[in-house]
Amino acid sequence: MNQAQQWVASGQQNSLLESQPGHSTVTFSRKIQTDSHIETVTEKPHEDKISETNGSIKLTNWITKEFILKELREYTPPKINATADLKKQLDKYKPVDFGHNLNVKPPAQSDFIKSLKNPCWKVDATLHCLPYFYLLGFPKSGTTDLWTRISRHPQQAWKADNWQSGDAWHNKEVQWWTWFRFSGSTQLDARHTEGRLLNTYTRRFKEQLFKKNSSMSSNIITGDGSVSLIYDVSFHSRSVVPAKVSTNKPITAPDLTIASLIRLYTPQSKFIIIMRDPVDAMYSHYQYWPRGRARSPANFHHRVVQVLSMYTDCFKRYSIRACAYDPNLLEESDRQGVRLYHVLYVVYLSDWFKVFPREQFLIARTEDYDKDVNGHMEKIFKFLDISVLKNDTMSKISGPAHMNVRNNTPYLKETLELFQNFIKPFNDALADLLGDQRFAWNRS
Repeated sequence: MNQAQQWVASGQQNSLLESQPGHSTVTFSRKIQTDSHIETVTEKPHEDKISETNGSIKLTNWITKEFILKELREYTPPKINATADLKKQLDKYKPVDFGHNLNVKPPAQSDFIKSLKNPCWKVDATLHCLPYFYLLGFPKSGTTDLWTRISRHPQQAWKADNWQSGDAWHNKEVQWWTWFRFSGSTQLDARHTEGRLLNTYTRRFKEQLFKKNSSMSSNIITGDGSVSLIYDVSFHSRSVVPAKVSTNKPITAPDLTIASLIRLYTPQSKFIIIMRDPVDAMYSHYQYWPRGRARSPANFHHRVVQVLSMYTDCFKRYSIRACAYDPNLLEESDRQGVRLYHVLYVVYLSDWFKVFPREQFLIARTEDYDKDVNGHMEKIFKFLDISVLKNDTMSKISGPAHMNVRNNTPYLKETLELFQNFIKPFNDALADLLGDQRFAWNRS
């Protein structure tokens, strides 16, 4: 049993998942760090965490916007020298083996081929190319729909014409930085096991770029829509070397994120981020995954209570960043089907803003995008510095119905109240970070 599972309520009658009106004795087993050792204790929940009101469980969050922002400001990414031994440098930091399979030397700015809009360079006569832009996230926020529309621009290398061919996910979510460079786990699709080395990843974009045009003068661009890049730094630890994920030691925050690796290779990269009201995004994922599980608004509510309780316990003992990135909490959230880590937006954006300047990001809300697709696509094309299209072409890009839309049974009012109470300081911190109160998602 890992640390996150020890945070899950223990005992069938007392578990949060099975909580019934009138039952208030919920017990938790968790690791407590002392000066000399770690011990397991069982305790009743602190009154500022869980209480029952009118027969329903209520979680009271003690964290404030100011607390979150202050703590996030304390993180400073380590500086990596692109001209020195990468593996030796990266091995000094967490997560483990973060420099795995980076077998291509990072280019100097002067190495990029100036006649190509997309970042490409040569190493010993071998051409390497990386994405011009990344669609970073977030899951269940409309990234598939957005990616498809971007792909219909004539300057985008990969076209969306064959979206239903079965290879669409593979073309959008390459997942090399977070997953496939650590392939070898049984969790990976066997067809991707050849993609472990960076030169395989760079070859992918070279082939996309020159599939129809062999000229070394081109304004065509490529992109990577892997939405795990912004939040997942632990796949190798979770799936390839699980022994390196300690279940008996206090959890710690990562020193590095994928942002630092991308900056080593393409410091001028552009990033597009779209975010959705967190409770809607979590509920959408609950309905989507894992497949084959019975679902209901009541079941979702109980699972939300369980996951929020785990994270609240974690925040009491460890930093916001440590809990947001913790692989054990991530695994347990996945098991519950309530991926809370997906919607702690402010944590990940704060980290990435410390690696790349703010002007290299375009940030949108799903709710605004849904109301004005055409306006958002025009802003995105301008941000990517690709050609402005005629109205008839734009209508073909913006006009089709949204993709991956599901009509879900509404979640319970109690779930909304419970989750809003938890997520509000995170949303408020995000709104402050971005200087835009729309990202607080205040519901009147």
